[in-house]
Amino acid sequence: MATNNAINTTLRYYFSAYKSGGNQNVSGGSEDLVTFATVSFQSGTQYNSGTSTFTCAVAGIYFVHSQLFASTIGNTDDSSVIKKNSTPIAYGSRVVGAFTSNQFVCSALVELAVGDTVTITYYCGSGTATIEGSAATTNFSMFKVN
Repeated sequence: MATNNAINTTLRYYFSAYKSGGNQNVSGGSEDLVTFATVSFQSGTQYNSGTSTFTCAVAGIYFVHSQLFASTIGNTDDSSVIKKNSTPIAYGSRVVGAFTSNQFVCSALVELAVGDTVTITYYCGSGTATIEGSAATTNFSMFKVN
């Protein structure tokens, strides 16, 4: 059986965006869309920085990653959430840093059809959470695996 080990380099779909323009507060008992207004790089136009939404143009398996840095959290029930078509598919775990800040990291492999959307939200259990705006600490990225 003959095999073709050539890699198709013409079908690359990816983006990386980060939170800029200041911090974002999330009130207790609510879940808010996290805004990632600055695009570091992307192929195509599937990521919309105005809505912080990725809309799939080519069906396949995608790797999704988000990292949120919160200078304050509402409580220990807080979490980041990866959503496909507004339905949660993965929850970010809270990693307590050496300081009083918190990092929420979440990754998932997800199968997307044309038109499916992916967003990142933050759930605040109580009090108020403050998500920092920084390229290094609060970002959202995806790439097509196959």
